[in-house]
Amino acid sequence: MACPENAKELTEHLFSLAKRKTFLREPAFSVFMQFFETLPPGVLQDAVLTSKGLQDVLCMDIGNANADTLLLALRLHKVLPFSVVESCPVLPNSRNFHAILEASHLTALVPILKDSSSCHPRLHPVWAFLIELLSSEPNEQEPSSSMKKKKKRLKNVDHMFAKTERRVAVFWKTVVDNALLPSSHERKYLAMELVLLLIPKLSASCGESILSKELLCCLLDILAAKGNLLYKSAQACLGSICEWAKTDMECAVTAIVCFQRVSHGKFDALSKTKSVKELLSFLNINDGFLNLHKKLLWLFNGDKTISAINGRVDEKDADQNGFEDALFKEKNKESNLKSLETQRHWIIEQLLSSLKEINNSALRWSLQKETLKFLVANALFSGPIGLKCYLKELQEEFQFPNYPLSDNTRKLCLERLQSMLVNTPSMLPPGSNKTAKLEISASSDLRNYFVEICDIFDNVTEVSRLRPLSEDEKQGTATLRLCISQLCLLSSEGNNEQIEKARAMHSLLMQLLAQTVTTGISDLAMELIMCCKKAFGNLIKLDILDDGESEEEEAPFFMDVLVETLLSLLAQPSAPMRTAAEQVFKAFCDDLTESNMLSISKVIKKQLNRSRRDIASSLDTGDSDEDHFLEVEDDDDDGDDDGAIDEDDHELEDNNESKVKESRNSNSDTEGGGNKGTKPKVNDEGMTKDISDIEDDSGSDMDDEAMFKIDVHLAKLLRQRRASGEKGEGKDAQTQLLHFQFRVLSLLGYFFQKKASNRLCLVALPALFQALIISSSDGGNPQLADRITSILQSGLFKAKEYPKGQGVDAAEVAALLEQNMKMALRMKIKRVRQVLESCCLWLMKVLQNQSLHEESVHLDVPAKTALNDFFYHRKCCLKAQFFREIFSRFPDIGLNSLGLLIESCTKARTEFLQHKALQLITSILHANCGKRNSQFKVSLLQNLPAISELIVCLVHKSPNGKVKKSEVQRFSAALMKAIRTDLPEKPVKKQIGKQAYSLLESAVSGKLKGNMPVEMKNSQEVV
Repeated sequence: MACPENAKELTEHLFSLAKRKTFLREPAFSVFMQFFETLPPGVLQDAVLTSKGLQDVLCMDIGNANADTLLLALRLHKVLPFSVVESCPVLPNSRNFHAILEASHLTALVPILKDSSSCHPRLHPVWAFLIELLSSEPNEQEPSSSMKKKKKRLKNVDHMFAKTERRVAVFWKTVVDNALLPSSHERKYLAMELVLLLIPKLSASCGESILSKELLCCLLDILAAKGNLLYKSAQACLGSICEWAKTDMECAVTAIVCFQRVSHGKFDALSKTKSVKELLSFLNINDGFLNLHKKLLWLFNGDKTISAINGRVDEKDADQNGFEDALFKEKNKESNLKSLETQRHWIIEQLLSSLKEINNSALRWSLQKETLKFLVANALFSGPIGLKCYLKELQEEFQFPNYPLSDNTRKLCLERLQSMLVNTPSMLPPGSNKTAKLEISASSDLRNYFVEICDIFDNVTEVSRLRPLSEDEKQGTATLRLCISQLCLLSSEGNNEQIEKARAMHSLLMQLLAQTVTTGISDLAMELIMCCKKAFGNLIKLDILDDGESEEEEAPFFMDVLVETLLSLLAQPSAPMRTAAEQVFKAFCDDLTESNMLSISKVIKKQLNRSRRDIASSLDTGDSDEDHFLEVEDDDDDGDDDGAIDEDDHELEDNNESKVKESRNSNSDTEGGGNKGTKPKVNDEGMTKDISDIEDDSGSDMDDEAMFKIDVHLAKLLRQRRASGEKGEGKDAQTQLLHFQFRVLSLLGYFFQKKASNRLCLVALPALFQALIISSSDGGNPQLADRITSILQSGLFKAKEYPKGQGVDAAEVAALLEQNMKMALRMKIKRVRQVLESCCLWLMKVLQNQSLHEESVHLDVPAKTALNDFFYHRKCCLKAQFFREIFSRFPDIGLNSLGLLIESCTKARTEFLQHKALQLITSILHANCGKRNSQFKVSLLQNLPAISELIVCLVHKSPNGKVKKSEVQRFSAALMKAIRTDLPEKPVKKQIGKQAYSLLESAVSGKLKGNMPVEMKNSQEVV
């Protein structure tokens, strides 16, 4: 084989064989390379390299070349003469072999490399050679002499790594991102195989080039559907990336940033995996969150290197070839700004979400402060682009973004800042004990650090506030901060309740302080400061307020001001502000008064552009002088005068309350059953009006201007709606009102849950029922109706506690019970009727408890009135089951109503009503029989003559149908048992008479037409 002639002949035969068939080309070239490596250098130069077959293959036009040709040329490059290299199109025309990885040459090789997918699913050997070439060191670098300094050696090493990083970026962008990934499934599979082959050999800086936007988007598209042909390959590729990321902290940070940047912070959700979560856990174990925090801030500041697509190429190299020119070519300005804004948004979210994953308390506290400083600087202050200012108090530098922030980004920073401040109780410093007594400490509260950071940035000359403050605003802000600092000083001197109030108020004032930068100091903040002084007394010392208070003769109760202020804050669009206001309400709910509950109730019952005729149609009272639902206050004064609005509203409420008290006093003097039609109609907040008057005014629906005159909070809400409507923004006013009502309902729900025994629950009922009827009628909002129903049923009527004690007025409860009972009698809407029935039962329980202390309480009067209406009015909407529930819960009401039921059954208008009356009588007999109830015995004796008459009526006029006959038998058996058990002094025959006894006996024995029920067989023993 060492003979040159034999070597040349074999070479010619191999290349001739490669030309015949495509599938023979790769094995022929492989055999040639093995043969080539065994030959001595002399034979190679004289016989093999001069072979015509080899020359034809190497000098083949690049359009006809293939992956096998490229692999052969790459392997022979070291031994080929330079003249042959120059004439070989697939090799670079340069003595530097690594020039093959330059963008200009790779672009020419792309068709050849794409063609290598023909051996799918096997990976062509040319890729392994190229990967090895990428990860190897270039030979062009001169070795460092021993006399060179250490710094120069390190500089050369850094330069070498930068070269490698640039080569990887160019190769991946040209070959994979621009050629393989946009192509067929086979080439996508090839790209994922290259990731498995290349990424374990790369550093974190090179990995950022591999984890390109194109690759990760391809993986997300495939992982979105399990039925995709490449699903398992994509899983293996993502798993390999995660394994590489877990080898080093820098690699993990790089992977997390690349994953989240492509998916806008939703990589786990889109890929249906837990990749980012697992990598965050890896950082948590190795305390790598600080590196992630620095990386995110570097990205947010928008360094110039970020504008490059998954690679870092300097401008000098960019001028050398077309790829770098295309890479650094400036895109459309608007598109760039939008992309940068989107990137900044997910960075902000990632900064906050990563704080929740940190287990190291010291590191978490440190990063919380760094994040707060970052949000404060970008939400409240502005500085020169790329400014690095020195913060003397912190002894550190802070850099502002290299590109201007958009208004949306600053708005998001402000919202997240407010959210961070409102949730600060859960963000405690290291060493804090969550179960310890509540305290507010300057060194342990993130909100106090917020104040310090604001002062620090104010002291920097190059930095200015986004909105400069006027002198009045500065004075108001100083007062606000003084109040905040004094609230902060409240420690464990008081009880936990007082500390909880201080913390809630502190949080809300912090939100207002953060808002002063964009909106200035508001009147709401000053009102809250006044409330703090009143609520905490000498603990809050503000000399500025003492002078103003001395001039006022009478100041309103601080809870009235506080509730009005909280309602105004609940109407604001800021979610953290609303959350802070809810916390204050929960802390002060023990101090609520009746006027506060009425103010809250006014919001619940308000409606925009709602026809009152539609509301009245849901209730058919049959009487033109009753209306229990809606009263609209009309005022001709200027709606812009908020003070006049409040004054008129209070005067109207006072007049209405006086009328209610007079009507209740007159009602308490009347007897239970007399003077029908003369009883006062107690309505929401004491308002009364005829339906005829409503129908006359039903055509004049309220517009926005009329609505401004009703309530201060709603007027402010509608003004915001009008301002946003002129710009073409915002939601419908009705939708905003609904959202506002839902927030207020949440406060009521909390109050009912915690304070179900408070008498103020009774005050809120009329407005809730008014809103329930309106929202349940045609054109109403079913979500609002569901929410009100849930609050009433679950939070109030089914609660263990209920209003009781000396604070509950029995006459007021009785009037409310009478009102609800009348509404239930005519209510056509099933949902509302069921809630009214539950309310009536609940009010009866409250009234029954009061009857133990007040003898004037008549619990059975409303029930008798309802029973009378049920049997003698066709428009009654109640069902017999409701009365059965009353008799089951309150047996005394059933005994007092027994005579009315017997009379109704004897003189029933229809057979159906007779059947229902008989069922109710039977239920009363079953419930009281054998319990030695003296009242039952007295009631039974009094009604025996009427019962005898009823027996004769029922048996002589036997009802039609088996069910109704069975009910007669049940009644007869129950009556026989009750008389024998509770009236044993005389025989049954003497008690009810011979005729009635005979008929009763025949009924119990089943001698009526039809079969006797099985459950009545045991009753024969009684006879």
